[in-house]
Amino acid sequence: MKPMTSKSFQFMQNIGFLNTNSFLNGRKNKISRGICARQLSVLVLNCGSSSIKFKILDSESGEITLDGQANNLNTNKGKLKWSSSKKEKFTQSLEKPVFVETLDKILKIAKQKEFSLIGHRVVHGGEIFKSATKLNQETITNMKKLNNLAPLHNPIQIKTIERCLQAFPQIPQGASFDTAFYANIPEYAYLYPVPYSWYTNHKVRRYGFHGLSHEYVVRKACELLDRAMVNTNMISCHLGAGCSVTATKGGVGVDTSMGFTPLSGVMMGSRSGDIDPTILTYLATEMETTPEEIIKQLNNNSGLKGITGSPDSLVAENLYLQNDEMGKLAVEMFCYSIAKYIASYLATLGRLDCLVFTGGIGEKSSVKRDLIMQKLSGLGIFCDSEKNIRHGAETNGCVSAKDSKVPVYVISTNEELVIAQQTYELYK
Repeated sequence: MKPMTSKSFQFMQNIGFLNTNSFLNGRKNKISRGICARQLSVLVLNCGSSSIKFKILDSESGEITLDGQANNLNTNKGKLKWSSSKKEKFTQSLEKPVFVETLDKILKIAKQKEFSLIGHRVVHGGEIFKSATKLNQETITNMKKLNNLAPLHNPIQIKTIERCLQAFPQIPQGASFDTAFYANIPEYAYLYPVPYSWYTNHKVRRYGFHGLSHEYVVRKACELLDRAMVNTNMISCHLGAGCSVTATKGGVGVDTSMGFTPLSGVMMGSRSGDIDPTILTYLATEMETTPEEIIKQLNNNSGLKGITGSPDSLVAENLYLQNDEMGKLAVEMFCYSIAKYIASYLATLGRLDCLVFTGGIGEKSSVKRDLIMQKLSGLGIFCDSEKNIRHGAETNGCVSAKDSKVPVYVISTNEELVIAQQTYELYK
């Protein structure tokens, strides 16, 4: 074990670790030893409805010592993959995977590494959690009150938290919320023009999602631009299976495309984005079904999938490049919906200092970025074709032309680093 520095000693005092029993017991496994040896090291768990992403990283340097993911947990053929800092890669098949059993496998893998904190991503914080929070029983009780706002995600994430608190009672844990980045959206932007009692009695409002991703790329863009965040107005586009566009002023999210749920906003892989709500009752009558069934169709069989038959952005793009009629339609609809949101946020921001693309599509699709920027030429935003094809690899992510009035960047998001840093800040 490395000798304890004064910084480590103070850190352990602050989080209540410096007592005889916990310190001596900490010698028995690598996890507790991490408090002394790597006081910045955090195990980050990011659980979805059918997947568990996990990573151990240093919240200061970003160095990764464990990186893995369990996929297809809602099928008969799940798969668990992970790699270590030594570049060792492992794969394990999961026949008829059960979530808790898979989580236990992951925690067993994590125990072989050193970490001193655990950070969890939670999709919905509602109006209760407006920043990262320490985890205890009271916190979990309040989180459960929000389950109906995110029924596919929050219950699973709470189950993960409860399991980790049981498995590692000696390790401080924190929760970071996707919605927290939007805690300061002005009331006129987050309220819907519906009876005000819907908000006061039922909390119907715009919440926004992908906040951890937007927070990271905004911060990173300011570094690349060498601009003070407090003086920077930015629009960031998180484009993947789910898509959101966010306006940020001075590092604070002031508006975003996703609303009460992640279904609203721009066109996505299998989600429709914004539609006329009357369609629900109209189709329920026409198709002799329920509004709930129509909502399922809007979530699971719409967006790119609704037009091309596949939610995969690459499939749509390949069809577009082959001049396929439906492929062209899908890509044009997708890019138009995003460009329209970007342009609308000029009314929110007044001026735009930077445009950022992130997420699987945002980082990898030069075709869609080009089409989106073409639609923004009236705002003085222009793409450099050569830079864009290379995804800005040789220009620190910059893909805009020299005469573009607004610099445009491609930035790989790092939600796990944000979670690790927020968790450390809770206990430092």
